[in-house]
Amino acid sequence: MEYNVLELFSGIGGMHFAFKYAQLKGEVVAAMDVNTVANAVYAHNYKTTNVKTRNIQSISEKEVRKLNANMLLMSPPCQPHTRQGLQRDTEDKRSCALTHLCELIPQCETLKYVLMENVKGFETSQARKQFIEALENANFNWREFILTPTQFNVPNTRHRYYCIARRDKDFDFEAGKIWDHMPGVSSSCALETMCTISSIVEPNVPSEARVPDDVLTKRVLVMDIVHPEQSKSMCFTKGYTHYTEGTGSAFSPLTFLGGPIDDLFMNSEEAKRRRELQVARNGMRYMSAETTCQPIWPIESLRNPLPIRRDPVRPISGLGQQSLREELPQAPNYSPWRRRSDPVIPLTTLSQQLDYSPLSLRRDPMWPNCSLAQQLESPQPRRFICETEANEPPSQHCDPPIYPQSGLD
Repeated sequence: MEYNVLELFSGIGGMHFAFKYAQLKGEVVAAMDVNTVANAVYAHNYKTTNVKTRNIQSISEKEVRKLNANMLLMSPPCQPHTRQGLQRDTEDKRSCALTHLCELIPQCETLKYVLMENVKGFETSQARKQFIEALENANFNWREFILTPTQFNVPNTRHRYYCIARRDKDFDFEAGKIWDHMPGVSSSCALETMCTISSIVEPNVPSEARVPDDVLTKRVLVMDIVHPEQSKSMCFTKGYTHYTEGTGSAFSPLTFLGGPIDDLFMNSEEAKRRRELQVARNGMRYMSAETTCQPIWPIESLRNPLPIRRDPVRPISGLGQQSLREELPQAPNYSPWRRRSDPVIPLTTLSQQLDYSPLSLRRDPMWPNCSLAQQLESPQPRRFICETEANEPPSQHCDPPIYPQSGLD
């Protein structure tokens, strides 16, 4: 049987790569995602696939039938279910697409197979309950798993939820539970054949991949450092290279850093100094997989994008304006007024916005020292009552600030 695959939330093509790697007969008839940059990478990696920039909620049963899709691969947004997030589950707007699919699946008679992946924690969510109910309403047989790459000879720990489902035939292993390993495969057997870190990392990397000296000086004690002969590494997150602790492992090309391992992890000042010196000398770097294990990036600027600044002092705007703090005021087209459309409260700094209280005085150098209650009570919409001494009634008036003409659009 040949599979006509519809790949949703397709990203840069991870599910497509897995489908080809499994050597199944068939093709990906369409891939859909709302991220234009990811779609550009996908289109470069798989030039013959029909890649569509679409909101998943706009897909209809008629469109699925027209594609003659019999297999659905999808990886819905995991942010509503992550342990470090707000865990708003189905109340999160990013869950709306999956909710739409749960209504759509029972209507699509051409679908015979479904594979869904999500973050660990999805198995206890309300969204998972909706998804399973949709499969049952469509007469699918289904099984659930919590698996990690270390069970498949990949030295990286990344537990994820998987659900497989098919219509015509049930599975020959037990239902009613979430499997933590592949049926018929012993977990100890997988550990015996685990490959090492040295077999998956690139042998030669540019100097930009090296961990900066200031990061080593301040954060080496909290870094998860792996060496070539190890068979495990930490789960990588989107904060990798931006934050040090808990975002992923750093790679040291030497098995030992030149001395007894106990001495290297002592907390004495001399041990710290020797550790920092040896780590810097031995080329500690961020991990990057070999080219054969990762998609090809079509644009050089996408390989090393500017770091996203989440500065508590300055507002967020474009990527080009989110560079180093000292460079931000001189960034082209930068205007702190562009991000706000509030006619009452102008934008200055994010810290002042967070400190704002409707009943307190404004601590805003661009606005008169007035409370919002007094501004709203003013009979003249373009004039505002000024705060005066506590023993005097607020009767005096002052002109509102003059805004710069640029940026008011």
